[in-house]
Amino acid sequence: MTANTDIVDQAKTWLGVPYQYGGVSKAGVDCSGFVQSVHAAVGIKIPRDTVTQMAAAKMFHNYTDTQPGDCVYFGDPNSGGPNQHVGIIVGGGAMIDAPHTGASVRYDPILTFGEHILGYARFWDGSMPMGATEASWNVPGTDFNVPSPGDVTGQLGAVVKAITDLASWPVKVGEWLVKPHNIIRIVEFLIGGFALFMGVYMVNADTINDAVGKVAKTATKTAEVAAI
Repeated sequence: MTANTDIVDQAKTWLGVPYQYGGVSKAGVDCSGFVQSVHAAVGIKIPRDTVTQMAAAKMFHNYTDTQPGDCVYFGDPNSGGPNQHVGIIVGGGAMIDAPHTGASVRYDPILTFGEHILGYARFWDGSMPMGATEASWNVPGTDFNVPSPGDVTGQLGAVVKAITDLASWPVKVGEWLVKPHNIIRIVEFLIGGFALFMGVYMVNADTINDAVGKVAKTATKTAEVAAI
């Protein structure tokens, strides 16, 4: 039986690996590919994506029951869509995960990660339920001996989340604008901007007037010479 410390030690070897959607190697990896690869390295085969990993596991829901080496799954329980994220618990309230594009495998806090926790799973102690076999994972065309590329549902879930976040921006901006200290900041910004504009304008106006005056004088002298 694999010790939970084996999972944690293996997860730490992935720290700093860049996130890559669909990735399953230390050249680039996504969240579920990271979890699958870590388990594979210690001889435990689990499914590729978060949905099938949760389906294959004996899930539990109390954080106090977790141990280092367990997995934590995040997502929206009301969306009806795919689960969004998974990390490996390492103790001290932290997990190691591959969070998102532009980031690398890193430590993140579990309880304040910012997404709803769907539950926890433990694969390292042989507690996967009876019937949780490769056949029951039910992902056509997937060879679980070799990590597969990322699932399309996960990508669609990310797109839906991005659209939802974008749609919420007007509300967030409105909430920001009505706060008194932010109104003061806006007024100060406008006054400062106006003062800067007027300063630049006055400097340029003086320069323009000087230039026009010089041109006028030159024209006058030219006309006087021509009249002689």
